[in-house]
Amino acid sequence: PAAYLAIALCGVYLSTYQISLLSITEHFNLNPFMKGVLVALQYIGLCLPPLFLGSLSEKIGKKTLVSFAMPVMILGIAFIVLTDNLVLFITGILLSGAGYSVTEATLTATLGVEFSEKSALHLGLSQAGFSVGAVLAPLWCDALFNAGYSYRHAFGIVGIALIVTCILFL
Repeated sequence: PAAYLAIALCGVYLSTYQISLLSITEHFNLNPFMKGVLVALQYIGLCLPPLFLGSLSEKIGKKTLVSFAMPVMILGIAFIVLTDNLVLFITGILLSGAGYSVTEATLTATLGVEFSEKSALHLGLSQAGFSVGAVLAPLWCDALFNAGYSYRHAFGIVGIALIVTCILFL
């Protein structure tokens, strides 16, 4: 169950970042080009770690790798929530993106291996959970923003949910 919850929270994280981009760029007074740079930086954080760490999961084990990746994601979210410094914020984007991608990719692969006889069912459930998280995040973020809360609050909630999930996963 914790693996499915973690994958759903990956969807929540990704959508929370996307819906928060406007308020983030306003907070840091960034122009449209820099908004694009923030998107690109997240994708750099998303794409590079799985390339380098995929083979590592075979050596140290998938659960060990996820037990490292989830705290990296949480640390990145902490940077996003707590800093007013753009360089530290960018560090948070890279760290959270890296933790997200390794967590999501490794858990998806793990479900396929662990439930090899019913892998299509379990992979489908995990991707449905991801999608539900990605669809629900804009709804509750919009409610938070309309109530006067900021992207920091939205990411704080995601971070707390990930901490609980990380504890359940271990």
